[in-house]
Amino acid sequence: MTITSAGSAGTASRRITNPRVAGASGEGGSVFLHIGSDVVVPVREVIAILDAELLERSQAVRDLVSLLQAERRVTDIAGGRPRSIVLTDRGAFLSPISTLTLRRRGALIQEQGGT
Repeated sequence: MTITSAGSAGTASRRITNPRVAGASGEGGSVFLHIGSDVVVPVREVIAILDAELLERSQAVRDLVSLLQAERRVTDIAGGRPRSIVLTDRGAFLSPISTLTLRRRGALIQEQGGT
């Protein structure tokens, strides 16, 4: 399996000064979710956030990720040690941030009226 790398995983205390926006089209009013390693994705493009342990336990998840990898639509921002899989309209990101943390961030965005 070949995975596109978007940089190494950062530490939890690293400050994001110039985050890379995955799939941003420059539209105003977009709300973004930080998924790790200075990468943010538009919330409206997030389809699902899955626990990376499913790669070991679920043949369906392995098949999905393999298919996306064949299409070069998987980006590993976790440095080979993903904790979650963020599925978006444009592909999948292997994230170093846990599903619980990402879901909490998403819930905060919804509470603030971001979606």
